[in-house]
Amino acid sequence: MERWERWNSPELVADDYELKSLVQDWEGLTLVFLGRKTEVTLVYREQLLSFRSCDEGDRWKTVDTVLADHGKHFFRGWLAYKVSESDYASWFSRESFGSTTVDEILHLAFVTANDIVDVLSLREPTVTISCIS
Repeated sequence: MERWERWNSPELVADDYELKSLVQDWEGLTLVFLGRKTEVTLVYREQLLSFRSCDEGDRWKTVDTVLADHGKHFFRGWLAYKVSESDYASWFSRESFGSTTVDEILHLAFVTANDIVDVLSLREPTVTISCIS
C-alpha cells in the first residue's frame, strides 16, 4: 500500500501553488509552480524515468485514500510529497523487466488544487525558489 509523506526539501515553503508550466525537452523536465508569494522551479536534468500529469479530479481515488490516512488538510499549503511503496514505481519496474528496481526509484508527487504531477527518477530535482513581489 502506498505511503505518502511531505517531501521537505529545504528550499520549499508553504504556499498555495498552481502548475504554471511543464516542459519536457532534450534538457530534461522542468516544472514551474506559481504560488501567492513564491514561484518554485523543479528541474530534472538526468536520471528522469517517467512522469504523468493528471487533473486532480481524475485522481479522486488516490486523493481520497491519502486524505483518509492523513486527514483532510494534508494537501493544503504544501506542494511536494514522497510516495513510498509506489504503485507507479512498481509499474515502471515491471515495464523495464526489473532493470530499475523499485528501491532505486524516487517517486515525487506535486499536488495543487487542480493538478497532480507524478515524477519517477533516480535523483532529486534541483529546486529553485523565487519570491513574487
